[in-house]
Amino acid sequence: VSEKKDMQDNTVKGSQFKQPMLEFSGSCAGCAETSYARLVTQLFGDHMYISNATGCSSIWGGPAATSPYCTNKDGHGPAWCNSLFEDNAEHGLGIFTGQNKIREDLADETRQLIAVEWARPELKAAAQAWLDTMNDGTANAEPAKAYVKALEESITTVEELAAIPQFAEHAAELKAKGALFCDCAACTLAADILSKKEYLAKKSMWIFGGDGWAYDIGFGGL
Repeated sequence: VSEKKDMQDNTVKGSQFKQPMLEFSGSCAGCAETSYARLVTQLFGDHMYISNATGCSSIWGGPAATSPYCTNKDGHGPAWCNSLFEDNAEHGLGIFTGQNKIREDLADETRQLIAVEWARPELKAAAQAWLDTMNDGTANAEPAKAYVKALEESITTVEELAAIPQFAEHAAELKAKGALFCDCAACTLAADILSKKEYLAKKSMWIFGGDGWAYDIGFGGL
């Protein structure tokens, strides 16, 4: 079924033209829980993290050898994990906090990259576009893709460096050390950012569960 982007928005009707990323869950007949979960995946599924409390949502959501969650044509879909204990609030907050810290570090490195005098103008433009949208899950998707592409195109490998006569000797030294990329400030920053590229696109963090973790049974909680 082709995408109907002109029909898609954040209304109930518009959401139903979006691809669901929860399919064939095997839940009990009449289960309302999967209806809510399916709707959330239609709105946020391609950039969604789910912290799941053990219960019904782990039985239909993560049965052995199968998964009702799926991906779109680009291979993007919900990332799901389950906590066995009644600590899903803490579990979900931990994932959210960890992701935020990594993205803050990426933002700092991106600012350093923009400040490198010899970094390519097109890379600086892509980096700034990513910075400008990094906290908007919808607006950040395309700038994140463009930033990854610009990083991959701008980084210089040791082999490429060796082909430049004035840098051939230095490239040989880097190769002897097992380095893969040029060690200038721009390439070093680009390589480090690319090593964490899955965190560039802003994710939507969700916590699924029932009253157990919500009321912090057995825990001081949040």
